[in-house]
Amino acid sequence: MKRYEKYRQSNIPWIEETPKHWEETKLKYVGYLYSGLTGKSGDDFKQTGHPLNKPFIPFTNIANNEIIDPNKLEFVVIKEEDANQNRVKIGDLFFMMSSENFDDVGKSTILLHDLGEVYLNSFCKGFRVTDKNVNPLYLNFLLLNFPYRKRLMIEANGFTRINLKMEKVNDFVILLPPLEEQNFIAEFLTKSMTHLNKLISTNENIFGLSDRKTGLIQEYRTSLISEVVTGKIKVIA
Repeated sequence: MKRYEKYRQSNIPWIEETPKHWEETKLKYVGYLYSGLTGKSGDDFKQTGHPLNKPFIPFTNIANNEIIDPNKLEFVVIKEEDANQNRVKIGDLFFMMSSENFDDVGKSTILLHDLGEVYLNSFCKGFRVTDKNVNPLYLNFLLLNFPYRKRLMIEANGFTRINLKMEKVNDFVILLPPLEEQNFIAEFLTKSMTHLNKLISTNENIFGLSDRKTGLIQEYRTSLISEVVTGKIKVIA
């Protein structure tokens, strides 16, 4: 890894400078948001063994993971009149649009498994990338970058429940390297996060890693994502 040769002043308030050849655009120009489940009652989620039960992604799966865990789905009754409900697809991103705290609101995650007919909970929005020059996995890493997370938290409002408006997400400004660089970044960060997560898990289970050491690894993890997706360091294939 090294620095890029040329940088320019960024128009994004929370990023000082970016590689000169990277673009800045709004999220709504690379894809579209869609709604989670609508018109469902509490009873639709409680009918264990119902023949019309279909899996959906609960908000906890989004809040707790950077990549959707395919083993942590819940079920809802989907009837014939529910034909217009939105189904998720591999490569979709999901946003927490409503939460009881600011830490979760705006949190994104991505679906990397083909789950077939699966739906999304009503507290979240899905985002489907339509621009072929955008790698959804890169985009998710970018949105997980702390300055981006903080900005989305600032945009949210509420008291007993914190909510984020759809237009705030649509108008969010993102950084876009050329597709080849996005692919390199996504691959590099995927491998790095897998290694660091395994390191934390292994040391906690076997060596009793202290909270302080775990915290240092997590800080490094956060810093690495930030420096790579904002172009402070260059990922080389």
